[in-house]
Amino acid sequence: MSDITVVISPVQPLTVVLGEGSTPASIIALANAEAAAASALQTTADKAQTGQDVIAAGLAEEGAAAARAAAEAIAANLAAVNGPATETLTVAQVTGTILDNIGQSAPADLQLPPAAAGMNFLMIAGAAGSNAWRLRANAANTFYLNGVAGALNGYVGISAPTVGAYLSVFAFKTGPSTYEWMAVIGNGSWVAS
Repeated sequence: MSDITVVISPVQPLTVVLGEGSTPASIIALANAEAAAASALQTTADKAQTGQDVIAAGLAEEGAAAARAAAEAIAANLAAVNGPATETLTVAQVTGTILDNIGQSAPADLQLPPAAAGMNFLMIAGAAGSNAWRLRANAANTFYLNGVAGALNGYVGISAPTVGAYLSVFAFKTGPSTYEWMAVIGNGSWVAS
């Protein structure tokens, strides 16, 4: 009798004892069985990875669809405010609104009121142009663009608006009764000063 160790898995090798009269054919059959088992394990692993990839892709698409639906729902509930020219915005104009530049024909600096709790809006370019469109913080406030502080009474703006360029703008608390302005770029070449 002779012992043959067959390794199907590095963790648990299988020892097979072949009796007298074992032929080279039985040894080859055993080797073929080992190869088939290894192939089956690899196929199962490949299918598992493919399944994980499909699940991940599905979750990513569902997440994107949910984000689009949320943005549409939010936009549907926001009042439209037109800001194509230099002016001082009111609290009502920067609380739960969408600010656009439809009709802009010259550079426009929009002065914000002092930042306070609950102020938030989207600034979306609805018209393309070659004139700057900017938001200026109140004299007592600083603008933060994507978390980076700009100057006191500074601005966030775009030099040549393109349709669809947008910012999410909101007041955030910096002390017991103090607030500053935060702008987060959604799309476009916005800058702060």
